[in-house]
Amino acid sequence: MSDEKASAGGTPVVPPATPPAPPAEPFAVFPDADSFNKRLERETRKRLKDLGIDDPDAAKTRLDQLAAMEKANEDAKRAQMSEIERLRADQAKANADAKAAMSRAEEAELRAHLHRVFAEEGVKNFDYGFFAVTRKLESIPEDETLDERAFLRDLAKDPTQAAALGIAAPPAPPAPPGQRPATSTPAAGTPPLPPGAGAPAPAKTAFDMSPAEWAAYKARNGIG
Repeated sequence: MSDEKASAGGTPVVPPATPPAPPAEPFAVFPDADSFNKRLERETRKRLKDLGIDDPDAAKTRLDQLAAMEKANEDAKRAQMSEIERLRADQAKANADAKAAMSRAEEAELRAHLHRVFAEEGVKNFDYGFFAVTRKLESIPEDETLDERAFLRDLAKDPTQAAALGIAAPPAPPAPPGQRPATSTPAAGTPPLPPGAGAPAPAKTAFDMSPAEWAAYKARNGIG
């Protein structure tokens, strides 16, 4: 037999529907917005008091002061970083100036040393001699030293380099006695030679050349 209740005629009986629940009562009812705002303000003050804040305006002032202090602190940090960068730049410049001053002092010392060496070796063209020595120094390892005197002597073995250095060529050896003329008196009817006409003109050294002559001389002899 079915569990559903049936009427006497066999028709099922449907139970009545459950009525809906009444709406919940509001937590608080305020007659107007002003009353709501006042209640909210009281509640806010109560919570602030629990946090130790009696005056919201004073609290806002302190918050503004704190924000200003934090901003000033950040500005100070940025200024400090800028100062550090400036000090670093000044230090880098000082190091570069010291290095340049040292280089100038070393160059002056080298020039003074080479001036003595050139005087001893008969080098008259100081600029070319300094160029040749410094170029040689650049081509040797740093742990090696250069014997400037030996280098100049080897360089002067090349007549072109000797002329560039301004080193005077050694005098020509005297002619054998059998090749010397018996007399220096010119033959009859021959006009005498002007002084120096029979001897070749001495070659100019690089020290005696003009800039244009020196440039042409270097071009002819392949001097860099």
